[in-house]
This record gives sequence, C-alpha cells and structure tokens, in this order.
Amino acid sequence: MEHISQKVVAYFLRNNVITEDEQDIYQYGIKLIISNVLGVVLILLAGVILNQFWFAVVHLVCMITVRIYSGGFHADTYIVCNSSSVITFLLVCGVTVWLPPKIWLWSAIIFCIVALIIAFYLSPVEHPNKPFTKKQGRKYRMISLTMMVLLSISAVILTIYCIQIGVCIAATLLAISILMIAGIIKNHFFKERRLK
Repeated sequence: MEHISQKVVAYFLRNNVITEDEQDIYQYGIKLIISNVLGVVLILLAGVILNQFWFAVVHLVCMITVRIYSGGFHADTYIVCNSSSVITFLLVCGVTVWLPPKIWLWSAIIFCIVALIIAFYLSPVEHPNKPFTKKQGRKYRMISLTMMVLLSISAVILTIYCIQIGVCIAATLLAISILMIAGIIKNHFFKERRLK
C-alpha cells in the first residue's frame, strides 16, 4: 500500500496536480482509500468463496452506513483493520448460515434488542484522533440509533417471512454494537497510555 500510494503521489507531483506541501496528506488519503477498497473486495471475495455473496453485500451496506455515525473499534494498522473486518464478516456469515430456520425470528429479535441496548448507551463512540463536538455527538447518536432501529425492524420483518437476509442484518447489528464496546475499551487503554 505504501509503495502504491508513493507512486500515485509522485505521479501527481510530476503532473502538478498537487504541491510538495500536500504530498503527505495525499499519500495518507490514498493509503486510506486503497485500504478501504481492499477491505470491501476481501469481504465480497469471501462472500463469493462461501457462496454467500448477498450476505457480504448486506453486511457491508449495514456496517458501512451505521459505523460512519456509531463509531467503534478502529485498528491501528491497515492489515489489522482488514483482517478484523473479514473475521467479523465470517462470524456474521457463520451465525447466519448455521442458525436453524426455526430459531431465525427469535435470534433476530434477541440480536437486535441487544444491539439497540448497547447502541443506546454507547453510541457514538468517539475516536481519540477524531473528536467531535457535543452537537455533532447528538447528531451522530440520533442518526445511528435511527438507522439501527430501521434495520432492526427490517431484520425482524424479513425473518417473519423466513428470509435469511434478516438474520444477516441482525447479526451485523450485533457485531456493530460489539465493535462499539471494543472501541470504548481501546479508547480507555489509549487514554491510560497517554497519561503515563
């Protein structure tokens, strides 16, 4: 990723797209874009390999749209970030596939209730390097909770009609709430380390 971002930035410099003062910012941004695209591709690839492409798509849509506002765990390296994203998808996919149809509805209801309770108490989880104002916090909280409620209702309705995607949505919401807890724990240790 480092090598590719350096090549792109060098190309931009040669063609006067950016100045030398901007190259660090662009290099960081390009690495971030490459990492995010790679993460999405890896999850979609895992979905194709497992013959669960639509679970991968639904998982990504829920994960990306809610986590923008809810916050949560963020890895320190691109490798850990993409690995944890793929592992999270594999766990969600595993739960979705292995749960017997007769307990889909109750599983979806329980997953959604637990996810909503956690989100109600924790959302949004602030990243130490990207703080937000109280006003932004209230806005992010309202958006993330609204999205989680709407997705929870969708998950339950889908499982009532025995559509397995509903279980995938509910399991993804539960994963998002667990990532909120992990983010709070990581932030706590980060703060302690800075105080030492």
